[in-house]
Amino acid sequence: YILEISSKDKRSHYDAVTHDHDHFICESCNTILDLKSKSTKKSKCEMGKINSNINYYFGICNKCLKLNNK
Repeated sequence: YILEISSKDKRSHYDAVTHDHDHFICESCNTILDLKSKSTKKSKCEMGKINSNINYYFGICNKCLKLNNK
């Protein structure tokens, strides 16, 4: 199995890590990084039972921050 991730660069990116985890997407270079997630609890919500989740965080990665501060 493989996870497909879309980003602003309109290209598909693929992640071999398919268990629940979050992603950080750099808005400058479009790098996608896996974030170490705190344990994801499967639970019930008002719409039904949650089996999995993936969150995306957008910002500027450390590499781009360092390049822009030179």
